[in-house]
Amino acid sequence: MMLRFKYQLIFYYFVVIAILICAFLVYVMQQNRDFSIKTERDELIKYNGIIYQSYKMGIPFEDVEIPEGMKVTVIDTTYRIIFHSIDLPIMESSDMRDEILEAEATGDGTSLRFSPAMKGQYLFYAKKYPEFYLRTAIPYEYEKVILDTPRTGYQYAIGILILALFGTLFYISNRLTRPLKAFHSFFNMLRSSKKDFSSIEFPNNEYGDIGRKIVNTYEQLEQVKQFKQEVTHNIAHELKTPLTGIRAYLETIISDEQMPSEMMRKFADRAYKQTLRLSSLVNDVSVLNKLDEQSEYYKIEEVNISNCLKEIEEELSYKLKANNTVFNPLISSELSIRSSHDIIYSLFKNLMDNTLEHAGPDTTITIMAGISQRSGDPNYRINFTYKDNGKGIPDDAIDKLFDRFYRIEEGRARKSGGSGLGLAIVKNSVLFHKGEITVDNDPEGGIIFKFDLMSL
Repeated sequence: MMLRFKYQLIFYYFVVIAILICAFLVYVMQQNRDFSIKTERDELIKYNGIIYQSYKMGIPFEDVEIPEGMKVTVIDTTYRIIFHSIDLPIMESSDMRDEILEAEATGDGTSLRFSPAMKGQYLFYAKKYPEFYLRTAIPYEYEKVILDTPRTGYQYAIGILILALFGTLFYISNRLTRPLKAFHSFFNMLRSSKKDFSSIEFPNNEYGDIGRKIVNTYEQLEQVKQFKQEVTHNIAHELKTPLTGIRAYLETIISDEQMPSEMMRKFADRAYKQTLRLSSLVNDVSVLNKLDEQSEYYKIEEVNISNCLKEIEEELSYKLKANNTVFNPLISSELSIRSSHDIIYSLFKNLMDNTLEHAGPDTTITIMAGISQRSGDPNYRINFTYKDNGKGIPDDAIDKLFDRFYRIEEGRARKSGGSGLGLAIVKNSVLFHKGEITVDNDPEGGIIFKFDLMSL
């Protein structure tokens, strides 16, 4: 079974703390040992002085009063024992000890070692005098540091410290593992049918920011996925109608060998119109895909707005004449924008197609423009107003007007060949220029679009 990260973290904390505690204990023990040795060495130095002063006063070594357990050795300059408080063999040169050698070199010396002769661990102190070496030794026992506080108080303090340490560890672990808990909830929710991520609480730190960005990215991907599914469904539905019509007309022509030429021409003409509709739909989808991807396929150049509108007017002249529609562009002949000619052309052509299909006959199309520049923005913007005095649109359709495949008049739009993508292309063309677009019914009648385009 995999150990949860929270408990792994606590385990690592304990390992680190245990190492620190061991290091601290080793340090304290070493300090205590050094303190104990210094204390006992000071005691030996004091008695070395007392013994030598007694010698100077003529008192024999054996008559000097020394503490119980202390051993005294007097060694002459030839390193022979001349007195010892216990019976010992005469020292040979091979028996020279560190404290004697150190005393010879520096005047005094200290050594902590096991003495085979005295069968125990002893602390030795030797001092060099003019007449001899005087060495004292006492059994060494580790002296614990005595605290000022009572033992019970010390134990209580240790217990409280340990509890505080445990509490701190769990608090820190909970804080550090909060993002993991949130991620765990997020991934569990992905497997469930209900994906409401609002209940997931991420901490207010870098990990929380990353978590929220992951959730937002997932939601955006889900929206894109759903959007693509809807678009794919709509495209399949839109393609099915003209393809079915083309197939039906062609099958009729092929199956009836006796069909009059006039009827055959009529069916062929209808099939041709369906191919035009199909071609228009494919072209609109292609334009939208390029705009969605902010594609680099578009050639950016200086586009003269007035000349572009004249091209559109010439292309749509037969429709303008058929609907008795007046085209009135109030645009300066010098007005231009750095953009793609194809995008500008498609934007205004789809607006005019929308008017010709839905505004009704005897209408006037008016386009006005002005230049502005936002603070801190190096590029200028052109603010456009496009309006007609047609029949307008229902108020409940305004919010849906730029949706893909949306039609105000479903049946009529299909008969006229509209794909329902024209105004979606208009909006995406505006977004391509980092602009905004609004639509509303004109109080004086008709519909009015307002949008701005940034020069790229």
